[in-house]
Amino acid sequence: METMLDADQTATALPAGDPVAGGPSQRATAEDPASRESVSGTPAPDASNDATDASRMSLRWPVIVFRIAATGTAVILFAQSVLAGQFLSGAYPALDLHNLNAGIAGVATLVTVVAAVLYFRPGHGPWWPIVAYAALTGLVVVEMMLGTRHILAVHIPLGVAIIVLGVVGARRAWSRR
Repeated sequence: METMLDADQTATALPAGDPVAGGPSQRATAEDPASRESVSGTPAPDASNDATDASRMSLRWPVIVFRIAATGTAVILFAQSVLAGQFLSGAYPALDLHNLNAGIAGVATLVTVVAAVLYFRPGHGPWWPIVAYAALTGLVVVEMMLGTRHILAVHIPLGVAIIVLGVVGARRAWSRR
């Protein structure tokens, strides 16, 4: 006996070799290895799908590294505004931390550029993160020079723009794939 799927997907038993009105293309049998559906109507397991899933997982690590780097960069950039606010409200040691964190922000943006390259090259991701975070690294360097020269009329608005760009970049990193 063979099992066959009717049009309403209920299994019925037929004698082996019995012709079906719609022809063999409408039959799905439990014994037929060429059939891609099981009796329950769900796709049969396929060894090639396991290999595809493994290759997808191996290409997923650059996405994860990029997302972590972009999020960490956004948090470090946001911390700059908190430290600047503490300094402006009278906590003068916060200026030293603001200066230290600026260097950390520069390194974080460089790390994110490397993560973006890994995301693009082996991870088959988009190219925009490389350009965006390279530009953000350049802006952070300019921001540090303006801050050390006390050119606050440009330093503060540029700092706000850098923070916004860092948050937008992290948001876009999580919205892809």
